[in-house]
Amino acid sequence: MYFSDEVGTKEFIEYVEEAKKGNYLQTIEMADLKRTRGQFVFFVGLKDYDGKITYATMVTRLKLRIGFEYNISGFEIPSGENNFKVFILGMKKFMKENNGIRMVIQPNISYKTFDNLGNDIGESNIKVTKFFLEEGFDHEYPRIGFNDNGNPFWIYVKNVEGFSYEKLTETYNKTAIYSLKKTHQFGIKVRALEYSDLSTFKKITEATSERKKFHDKSLLYYREL
Repeated sequence: MYFSDEVGTKEFIEYVEEAKKGNYLQTIEMADLKRTRGQFVFFVGLKDYDGKITYATMVTRLKLRIGFEYNISGFEIPSGENNFKVFILGMKKFMKENNGIRMVIQPNISYKTFDNLGNDIGESNIKVTKFFLEEGFDHEYPRIGFNDNGNPFWIYVKNVEGFSYEKLTETYNKTAIYSLKKTHQFGIKVRALEYSDLSTFKKITEATSERKKFHDKSLLYYREL
């Protein structure tokens, strides 16, 4: 098994389609979307000595003041600790040879679980953290609030099976219940937008981003999305 920085688009698509695990951050559609935003993306992975792809992932190269950051979002960890090490060592070498000064990897793995009120209800996934620390990475803990790179640090999951609307509403916190009541009072309805609505949608997201202090996307981004 060896690291390869020559994984073609077709090879990446075939690997993603056959992989048991996957996420939207590691798809050809996300690669195309990033390109419309002016980002440079490419594919790397592991191959056996017959040249067959055994693992593939998408990397985004971001320009810094000096050099580049190489970013892997939604990183699916290769099966087998040795394969993980082969990949990381290969990626480090590639980065150094291509003017890289920082590598950021966000694994597609839950680090810790919290309840609806933000209380810690699970143990930290220190096994995965340990893999990266041993390879010289620093662990950046998730921050509360918005981030501007488009990748979620927090994923909210709620089991709503067996709840009536009234009972489900009661399970949310006071702020959420207040927002739901206001939505009903104002008669707000949800509908699918038409393409012609995107200019109006952009004005709303821009105003909201200024009020809530998060980074908004361009109109072109929403049109391409």
